[in-house]
Amino acid sequence: MANSNDLHRLAHERLREKQDRFNLERELRLKVVLDEIPRLQQIKEELASNMREFTRFAFSGDRSEEKFNEYKNRSLALQKERKELLLKHGYAENLFEESYYCDLCKDQGYKDNQFCECFKRELSEVFLENSNLMKIYNDQVFEKYELDFFLEEDGSKGKSWMMMKKLTDYLKLYAESFRESSNNLLFIGAPGCGKSFLSCAVACEVVKNGVFVFYTPVQDMVSQFETEHFGNNKNVDTSVYKDCDLLIIDDLGTEFKTQFTDSVLYNVINDRINMKKPMIISTNYTLEELKETYHDRLCSRLINEFLTIKFENRDIRQLKKIKKSQKNRGNQ
Repeated sequence: MANSNDLHRLAHERLREKQDRFNLERELRLKVVLDEIPRLQQIKEELASNMREFTRFAFSGDRSEEKFNEYKNRSLALQKERKELLLKHGYAENLFEESYYCDLCKDQGYKDNQFCECFKRELSEVFLENSNLMKIYNDQVFEKYELDFFLEEDGSKGKSWMMMKKLTDYLKLYAESFRESSNNLLFIGAPGCGKSFLSCAVACEVVKNGVFVFYTPVQDMVSQFETEHFGNNKNVDTSVYKDCDLLIIDDLGTEFKTQFTDSVLYNVINDRINMKKPMIISTNYTLEELKETYHDRLCSRLINEFLTIKFENRDIRQLKKIKKSQKNRGNQ
């Protein structure tokens, strides 16, 4: 698995490739225009010659205002002629002016000492590809979370709907303002109530802002550590569980419980708490069941270092099946 530094380098490489492709395509387009209008090539050469002569003049110590204006006026006249020729032949008058793949940062990748939007886009794509979220990215987003499943039978917005509306509003704000100091979140609720969906929705939103998110079902994570610890596969690298900016562990409690798996869970969670790196963990267990299942040290971390978010007990997956079945019968 790649670490954050590797992914930043990959994003830089991809951005540079796009910039190079943009410049190559631009040069090819300009060549077509130069071939079509030979005078433009002459103007290009005369402008370059004028600039060389002006540079020599500037460093010669000559302070003649007359000569300065001569170079300036010659350059302006050539640029004016070029614009008129371009317009005459149906091209934009600024076709030969300097242009960039990204006008915001002029292809530097950063602006005002911060990553530019062009680099953030590349970084978010790279992070997304390495987050385990690609298969669900288009489906499990806030816009597709259906609060209507929490309405009362008469269609009114009761306590359940209000609670889930507040919860989703909080998670949207959490995602929009995500930073290193963001809370650890513990999602608790029955199967099918939307815990995995909303944890992925947070991930899909956060990754857009250049945050390295890694999503994993708990059993997949444990299996990686088992392979690294007991197997002969030297290519297994579990560093991503500590390196990522936001780690999402889904379905805590479904793993096969051994002393080793308990150790893996404790070490990952404890290390990230010590490094102040946020986590979102979802489980079907209640707090009481967590205390009965895991040792005191791990439970202490989960209860005291996480903001516990309890989901309304409603099986959305089952309700969706019923809704789909009713719809199919209605179309028959």
